[in-house]
Amino acid sequence: MEQGVSISHEWIYQYIYADRHSGGDLYRYLRCQKVRRKRYGVYDRRGSIPNQVSVDGRPAHCR
Repeated sequence: MEQGVSISHEWIYQYIYADRHSGGDLYRYLRCQKVRRKRYGVYDRRGSIPNQVSVDGRPAHCR
């Protein structure tokens, strides 16, 4: 803050988790060892149909 640079706590956690992903051990110094973090902004899988076929790709009797 003395140099006019401010960072958020979320940026610090992202840096620590990225370090862990690349083989670092910074995560061991966290107070709480969380098992799973909820990720925001990731696409939602609900409502997607697996192996969907477009209307044009279906047989004529199914249209």
